Amino acid sequence: MQALLKLKKLVGLVSIAFAICNSLGIYHHQKVQKIEVKNHGYKAKSFCRTGIDLLRDMLKGSVKEFEEVTQKFLRYLTILKVNYHKNKLSTSLSVT
Repeated sequence: MQALLKLKKLVGLVSIAFAICNSLGIYHHQKVQKIEVKNHGYKAKSFCRTGIDLLRDMLKGSVKEFEEVTQKFLRYLTILKVNYHKNKLSTSLSVT
């Protein structure tokens, strides 16, 4: 029973980490630099891989740079949350 609880926590933590890296990669693709598209039509790196690379680079850099990027990313998440709630509200109002 204890192992199952630990496994649930691990899966939850990995899911949150994936979501953060994916959102960071999407933000970087939309706002900073587009991800290169190869000849076969697929992107050179996935959004998640881009987010992991950015996170790793931020952790290697200075504290000031990490704080600046973290603030920008938190503002981006706030905007996503507000837009999600606006869309959810407008959808629920139009359905009824």
